[in-house]
Amino acid sequence: MFSERCKELRKASGMTQEELAQKVGVKRKQAVSNWENGNSMPSLKCAIKLARIFGVSLDYLVGYNDRVLVNVSNLPEEMAEIVRTTAYQLEKYCKTKKKE
Repeated sequence: MFSERCKELRKASGMTQEELAQKVGVKRKQAVSNWENGNSMPSLKCAIKLARIFGVSLDYLVGYNDRVLVNVSNLPEEMAEIVRTTAYQLEKYCKTKKKE
């Protein structure tokens, strides 16, 4: 699960493996490639950095939770409320689709 989510999140953010390696602080893009191919796992320190870079929880990143957490603490309250409401509505929609 981690390998799939790492690759999916990296691509969704428009980053190359090399760019992600630089942001995480690993010396070679090969490390990111190994994570994404399931050949190795990052250290806890790197996993925490990855979660922060992608704006998700560690639980989501490693597959323990399917809920994506969004940090709204830096947004004005009106915008934060819009994000929370939208996320809630999307979650409800997804649950109803799964039942069909």
